[in-house]
Amino acid sequence: MIKSLLKKKPTVSKKRLLSKSEYLIEYLSASWHPYALIILLGVLVFGRTILFNYTYFDDDLIILKKIDSLSNLSTIFQSFKTLYFSAYYRPFITISLIIDAQISNISPWMYHVSNLVYHLIAGCLTYYLLLKLNSSRLIALIAGIVFILHPLATQAVAWILGRNDSLVAIFILISFIFLINSVSYGKIYYYLLHLLFFFFALLTKETAAVFPVIALVYLTLIARYALFSMKTIRYFFGWAFVIIVWLLLRSAALSGIKLNEGIFSYHGIISNFPALIELLGKLVLPVRLSVYPTINSISVILGTLTISALMISLFLWKKNINRLVVFSIIWIVLFNLPGMVVTIADNLNRFSYLESRAYISIIGFVILLAGMEKWITALSPQRLISIIISVAVIYSIIIFKYSSYYQTPLNHWNKAVEMSPGAADAWFNLALVSADIYNNIDMAEVNLKKAIALNYDNPSYHNWLGTIYGQKNLPSQAEYEFNISLKLDPADPNTYFNLGYLNYLNKQFPAAEKYYMMSVKVDSSYFASYYQLITLYIQQLKYDDALKYAGILKAKGFNLDPALLEQIHSRR
Repeated sequence: MIKSLLKKKPTVSKKRLLSKSEYLIEYLSASWHPYALIILLGVLVFGRTILFNYTYFDDDLIILKKIDSLSNLSTIFQSFKTLYFSAYYRPFITISLIIDAQISNISPWMYHVSNLVYHLIAGCLTYYLLLKLNSSRLIALIAGIVFILHPLATQAVAWILGRNDSLVAIFILISFIFLINSVSYGKIYYYLLHLLFFFFALLTKETAAVFPVIALVYLTLIARYALFSMKTIRYFFGWAFVIIVWLLLRSAALSGIKLNEGIFSYHGIISNFPALIELLGKLVLPVRLSVYPTINSISVILGTLTISALMISLFLWKKNINRLVVFSIIWIVLFNLPGMVVTIADNLNRFSYLESRAYISIIGFVILLAGMEKWITALSPQRLISIIISVAVIYSIIIFKYSSYYQTPLNHWNKAVEMSPGAADAWFNLALVSADIYNNIDMAEVNLKKAIALNYDNPSYHNWLGTIYGQKNLPSQAEYEFNISLKLDPADPNTYFNLGYLNYLNKQFPAAEKYYMMSVKVDSSYFASYYQLITLYIQQLKYDDALKYAGILKAKGFNLDPALLEQIHSRR
């Protein structure tokens, strides 16, 4: 038995010598060794991700297309006034990207290094949190190893934008640790630090909004405060103040911006319930992991069976269920709910959820393991070490294979269509990657046709297929696809521009002028059409018209090449 090894400060018995297994357990559980082991395992398993490329799954939009602003430190202040990805208020995520951009600019290595560091920090904080929850060093170490090597954390580490979840987890962990200190020592600065890091968590991701509920459960269930005692009420007021400040900042950033109200809906929890089952199942049994998951009957069945088996086990050994087990289950469920609120209207054509959203739930899962301490202490040291090594090896193999799908854009999107063949957007993104990065327009054409077969009514698919036909010098097919795109979305300036450019290449100047004009009519800030009009007029020797649109561009703040202006004036 290893109960004697579960003290917070393990000591060597004077009555007998420790076995090799017992000595190893005691050595690894002592002093700073757990932190070193957690970091070492994390680096060994996830270290190669620092050499990965971008996946072109939103990271191209957030980083590559905004690198000029990210490279400017003044953008740090601007990040508190703007939205993240047009729908979310996450200034701390933007700031983290700005910091990385100062070091590696457009090169992805520093962004991946940061993701790895965030995961290692979260792993060490998880270990420390379990100590604060009165777990022994050994149990906390086992839980820390499970957390740092859990395959479900892969997306949060290997995908640059997965830091949404690892960063918010760090702030929630720190806030929770200060909450425990506030309860234990009654110091006001612990209370204030708890609120400060809760505020940081809100500025990182909206998921943090459920943390006060988790904190309240801790106060009433673990700390055993009365629900409406003065001790509890002061936390209510603190959380309310932080949330109000956050909402005011968010409202200021949203000022004048109309969001798609259909994106967020509490009805989404019902429609996304199968996704919740899948995620909870993967938390216990990490199989069928996907870079772009859609609801899959096999995953739902596996998730249902896994959860059922766990619940039956807890019921059979209900005498050993303690408050920490109950707390962990509440943690897991509540932190999964915010992601379920997001409703994707065309979820048959896009991903249904992201596995990185379960990152914080992994913390709840290892708290659950810590709550099962009595079961773990029934094992012999030799068996315990064998189980830990076996789980670590299996997890590492899964991570090594799964993380490879984040190594290149082609790996990523090929895996996406393999796991979610009914997701039209996955085929669409594979087509974009094939054309733009790998210059394989034949493969792009094939993938776009598959996307259109799954969702014919998406104008972007037809627009891009028209572009591909244009590159293949098939003008009639290109025009046909552009016209379909316009029927589906008559207000898309990009399609009008593409039609204009197609006619320009074919020397159909009147038609080209018409479409360029229609482009700026539906979007007066579509600068590319103004520029093409100038080029068109110069070619037709209409210099007055060229100067007219040059003046419009200048008035809109667009700087034209002085040599071009001089050319217009000289020929005029």
